[in-house]
Amino acid sequence: MQRLMVAALTSGAGKTSVTMGLAALWRQAGKTVQVYKTGPDYIDPQFHTAITGRPCINLDPYFLDSSELRETFSRYRSEADILLIEAAMGLTDGIAGQGDRASALEVARALDVPVLLLVARGQEDEATRKIEALTPEDRARLTGILLNEGGKDGAASEDSLPAELAGVKVYGCLPSLRSHELKSRHLGLVVPLETEEICRFARQMAEALRKTLPTEFRTGAGAAAETFRLGIARDAAFSFLYPENLRVLTECGAEPVFFSPLSDRSLPAGLSGLWLPGGYPELYAEALSNQVSLREDIRDAVRGGLPTVAECGGFMYLL
Repeated sequence: MQRLMVAALTSGAGKTSVTMGLAALWRQAGKTVQVYKTGPDYIDPQFHTAITGRPCINLDPYFLDSSELRETFSRYRSEADILLIEAAMGLTDGIAGQGDRASALEVARALDVPVLLLVARGQEDEATRKIEALTPEDRARLTGILLNEGGKDGAASEDSLPAELAGVKVYGCLPSLRSHELKSRHLGLVVPLETEEICRFARQMAEALRKTLPTEFRTGAGAAAETFRLGIARDAAFSFLYPENLRVLTECGAEPVFFSPLSDRSLPAGLSGLWLPGGYPELYAEALSNQVSLREDIRDAVRGGLPTVAECGGFMYLL
């Protein structure tokens, strides 16, 4: 399973066009693509649905908490080869006065997805400052940068392209496609009129991306392979773990992510499953009871459909 978010630091950088192009490119490679859009949006999903033949699903972090975002995102993973997310607005644009709350970045954190970042040509210095302002963890999510000529005349020389911005690799520069621009209005892009017109644009964008992005993007390998992140409780209260079980799980592709119900205040981000092993939680009942935020995280995750195994003392704790 591959997954990728297409984002930008500002609106108008070409997120919808590139998402359409990637969806078309991967459809041409024989992949089933499921597209999502962060935030509230009725228009862009219509474009993506026309290209993929699958309903585009909204991931709205204003209405959905992290566990609900993960549940919605996971619901379609068995039906597609690639999960592709188009971010709304700028990557860190959230609710006014609340920082990046309800932003595309919050969705990327909750789902643990890598980000392909679009930067308008000529905005490299500003983009560098904004990237450097991100936390190291958030910068690590940026799998690469794609510069976009947008409506500019001419094409950028490969010799003039930076190799990286703020330590993030620059893949290349998408050339100007002035004759193939999508029209906009005050609420966003215009509502699609003809499916064939949409698909024609997407094919043209796919060809431009084919020439610009690294070879692995042509088959979807440019999107990061999804890891089954298995959250495992491990501390003095939960210690009954066989090393051989961990070895087998790792060989099968799981990534063990250990956390402590005694000391951690929240579940690790982006979990695909949860394991609460045995131990002696009754000896630490007061300390475990005082970890209210973590217990609420676990409750919401289980109710949200996160695959969970709880055994012995772990089952007692779950109850």
